[in-house]
Amino acid sequence: MSVLMGRGEQAKKALEGGSGIDLKKIFIRLKAGQSRKVRILTPYDYVAYKAHGHYAKGVYTQPCIKVAGERCLLCEAANYDGDLVEKDDNGKSVWNSMYAKKRVLFAFVDLEEDEIRVFDATKSQADGLIATIDEYADELDSVAFTFKRTGDRQETTYSLNPIMPKKMKEVQEVFDKWDGEEVPDELFEEAAQARTTEQQAKELKQAGFPVEEVFGFEVADDENEDTADEDKGEPIAEEDDPTEDF
Repeated sequence: MSVLMGRGEQAKKALEGGSGIDLKKIFIRLKAGQSRKVRILTPYDYVAYKAHGHYAKGVYTQPCIKVAGERCLLCEAANYDGDLVEKDDNGKSVWNSMYAKKRVLFAFVDLEEDEIRVFDATKSQADGLIATIDEYADELDSVAFTFKRTGDRQETTYSLNPIMPKKMKEVQEVFDKWDGEEVPDELFEEAAQARTTEQQAKELKQAGFPVEEVFGFEVADDENEDTADEDKGEPIAEEDDPTEDF
């Protein structure tokens, strides 16, 4: 089941219109003012996908599986406006905000950890990063970057700033180790953490959505499975314009 909307140029067009990875370590998470030194292996090391999330309810960022031809209960829950769910002050379902939004997964070599890691960005956050990657596309085999976060909440921005030649000596040894290496598609697929319809049902039920009553979808209780664990998603603040397809 592929939930990705293309890589590199394909991802850019989409935005305009298992490897056993450690999910606790693979995501780059920065606080305001923090940065990492990174290498970008090729100009195509990012993928676009559509994601659902409702942080207030504990449903963390995860791909929309409708694009893979699967039944997506998160889509259905976001579109449901009946009387069986909690409503806001305007009489709309509080689950409406869980509509699918475009996001981008970037793969960087973390030169401080000497390993490939990913960054999960909103579309607006991704635009500037993609522009920088395009600008330096012909120099990626010799230029490293400082990947930095600035600001908090809706004021958060991320940037890639090229490291000057005099500073490259600090990371050159690790940088050179990655010559000729590639980011496998499987890494993006696993990092995206797509759930099955059954897993979505369990997460929605745990979050308080009446899955069985609304969809007639029976959810088996499993005390040993914590499908809403935070490590299965990257809860990043959403700041894109609230439209279904932007």
